[in-house]
This record gives sequence, C-alpha cells and structure tokens, in this order.
Amino acid sequence: MKKLYFKNGQLYNGKEIKKSDFYVVDGKITFKKQEKVDEICDIKDCIVFPSLFDLHTHIRCPGEEYKEDFDSVTKAAVHGGFTDICSMPNTKPTADNQPIIDYIILEGKRYNRCRIHPFGSLTVGLKGEKLSRMGLMKKSGAVGVTDDGKCIQNSVIMIRAMEYASTYNLFIMDHAEDINITGTGVLNEGEISDSLGLSGVPEIAETIMILRDIEMSRYLDIPIHITHVSTKRGAEIILKAKNEGVKITFDVTPHHLSFTEKDCGSFNTLFKVNPPLRTESDRKFLIKLVKSGKVDAIVTDHAPHAKFEKEYPFDQASVGISGLDTAFSLLYRTLTIEEGIPVEKWIDLISNKPRKLLKIKPITLMENKKRDFFVFNPKEKWTVTEKTIYSKGKNTPLLGKKLKGKIKYTVFQGRIVFRDGG
Repeated sequence: MKKLYFKNGQLYNGKEIKKSDFYVVDGKITFKKQEKVDEICDIKDCIVFPSLFDLHTHIRCPGEEYKEDFDSVTKAAVHGGFTDICSMPNTKPTADNQPIIDYIILEGKRYNRCRIHPFGSLTVGLKGEKLSRMGLMKKSGAVGVTDDGKCIQNSVIMIRAMEYASTYNLFIMDHAEDINITGTGVLNEGEISDSLGLSGVPEIAETIMILRDIEMSRYLDIPIHITHVSTKRGAEIILKAKNEGVKITFDVTPHHLSFTEKDCGSFNTLFKVNPPLRTESDRKFLIKLVKSGKVDAIVTDHAPHAKFEKEYPFDQASVGISGLDTAFSLLYRTLTIEEGIPVEKWIDLISNKPRKLLKIKPITLMENKKRDFFVFNPKEKWTVTEKTIYSKGKNTPLLGKKLKGKIKYTVFQGRIVFRDGG
C-alpha cells in the first residue's frame, strides 16, 4: 500500500478546522514525519473532512443497469466524497430476499471503491402485503428495511413489519406518503400547480403518514426514521413527538434545502421529485432546523434515470434527481455561501450522524486510525456537465451551472479512489 503525504491543508478534527500536514501509512493517518513517501498531495486551500455517508441511494442494480450500474454508482459516490452508501430495495427484482442482498454486497466489494450497505424491503415486492424475510436479509448484511417510495398504506401490515424488523434490530425507514391523497399529483399543491394545470400533492399527504408513524412508534416503543421530510408542518410534528420521547428521527435532502416549487414553473422535469419540492417557507424552515442541529441527517436520495425518461411531459416523466456527484458542493452553496452556516456545523449531518443512526462507528481523523476522508477546496469552481458527472444518471437541474467548492481527493481504506483530473 502506498505511503501518501498530504501537505499544506487543513484538517477537520470533529470540532474545528486546523492547519495540518499528515501522512497515510498502511491505511492509517499519522502526523509523524516519514522519510520516504510514494506520493505527495499538495492540498493548499483545501480542507480534509471525514468521508460522507449516504443513507438513501438508488443504485438501480440489479435490473435497471441502463440507469446506473455498480461501476458508475461507486464512481459517482467517491467523486462526491462518499465512501459509504445505503442502497434502496426498489431494484428489479426487489431486494426482498437473501440472494439479492448477497449480490449487492459482493458487487460492491468487487469494485472496492466504497462500501454499499443494503436496505431490504419491508414487504415482498414492495407491495405492502406480505412481510419479507428480514431475518435472512439481516444475516446477509442488510442494515435496514424500507419499502422506499412505496409507503405501506395498510396500518396493520406496517405494525407487523415494524415488530418483525425490530426483532432483528434492523433500522426502519419510511417514506411518509398517503397515496390516496397524492392521487395523480405530480408537484406541490398550490399556485404553481394551478398555473401549470397540473394535479398537486398537498402537504397532508406527508403529514398524515408522519402522524401515523409517530403513533405506531409510540405504541410499539420501536424507533422509526422518516426520510426526505419536505414540509415545515411535517418537521414540526416530528420535533414535537421527539420532545415527548417518541423514538423518531428524520432526514432532509439537498434539493429540498436548495429548490422550491417555483423551479418547476417552466415544466422542467429535472425538478420533478417525490416528495415534491415545496414552498420557500418550507425550504427556509428546513434550513433553520439544519442550522439549529435539529435535523438527524441529510441524504441525497440519489435517483438516476436515463435521459429519455425525463423528456416526457411533466406528469409522465420519471421522478428523481441524480445527486451523489453534486450533493456536497450544492450543500456548500446553499448552506454555507448563501445561508452563512459554517461547513463544520453541518458536515456531520451527511457524514457521522448517519453512521450513528445505523450504529456504525463515527470517523474522526486521528493518529493511527484507519480512516476514510475526502479533500475539499472551498475556493475552486466547477461546472456541472454530463462529462463532469460520473453517474449514468445525468438528470440534475444543476446541468450547466457553476458550483463553488470542489472535491479534490477521496481516500478509502488508505487508497486514493478519486482524484480530480484523473
């Protein structure tokens, strides 16, 4: 294994950012001077952070490799500073059984750029009817269970699923959506949906299911995590329940922190997501919660699609944004440049806090520790193009936009797995 020397940079130690040179020897960080090194990395103006951890990634494998494959998703991950991603189970076939979980883990190890932590489904085929074999999936390495975008509508099934998952200490994640209320809705219900003549999704489609999940968690005394919360009201309900002792956590996405329903005003399908982009009031409230430390995690909800799937009319186009490549730079623009929140105040939300949720040991950049990290230059600008995105999914509304803040290196298990420029 190469001896690496990183010089002229700054290191985030978990509390503050300090100037520091360091070496990577046998996969471990050391601050002791080494007489001989294999590579010198001059990281002037850069900051070294613990690597990122995404709690919500759609890898599309197996079954939809035309959207994304293991090669492209792991390249996109490390380009974005992620050395750990959690795969969602909406694959084809569904990740509702032991062989699929085995396959995902083995493929992740084969490419060996980052770790893939699979989520299995709560129900067979994501149909919300029959419970999946969670024990066997846990045995193979599944870290959690979710029906992802197919929120279980039957409350009895959901109770049984939570009880069953808890017996194996599996992390339970829910996409809170009452599909009967959503109906044919494709963007936030309001002036924009009315002006475009499109069916809207009211906020109660989210909040009603959040209330249900809270009461189930309270009743069963079983933790539950609500993913990609998009509304002020939904977040307020969760915070109130937390104060009452309910074991509930939640995350938000870079796109819900950065964009609003108004961005859909030109029928731009690259802004079509589920849950939909909401109002400026919702966006600002979620940012306020990030600033105050009341959010439990930030996730990408990376959802790659082929180009043609976003070229349909708005109400027919596929849902989702490709986010692994751009998440950190977008967050840096929104939270730090625009909102004035120092990066060290929110970095843990997309790094160590997701690890803690899954009871994975957090990363601290300390002496003689095997640590994954990435090197970020906050001054350097880059343009988001199809060529600068490693994911097969080029479906990001940032195409053609300049972002300030660029990832220069990502180190995984002591190896450089991404370097800017080659």
